[in-house]
Amino acid sequence: MKTSFPEHDVPSYIPHDQRDLAGAGAEGVRRPERTVADWIAEGETTIALFCIAKECGHHASVDITRLSPETKHSQIIRRARCTACGSRDVKLMRDMDAHYRRMLEERGFDPTPRPA
Repeated sequence: MKTSFPEHDVPSYIPHDQRDLAGAGAEGVRRPERTVADWIAEGETTIALFCIAKECGHHASVDITRLSPETKHSQIIRRARCTACGSRDVKLMRDMDAHYRRMLEERGFDPTPRPA
């Protein structure tokens, strides 16, 4: 049985690895592609790039304050290359290490797992 969540449905014609890029929201309406200015407005100063090439798994944080505010998600992905293996097969996401550090500083939230 297939369960459908309309507010999270993404049109099936968008390849799985490009659904975040397409930004299709509820009712299949496409949101504008994220830019460096969007991330900076949310308080981000770095993003994380992960190499998804087989047998690599390298990751790095990138300082986005050095990029033009108009730089789009797709432009960063197109230009990125793994410094360990040279692959262009990379994923971009929020730098969670920096995000959790900021949460700890601003709100005292510590995401470190504690033993039960």
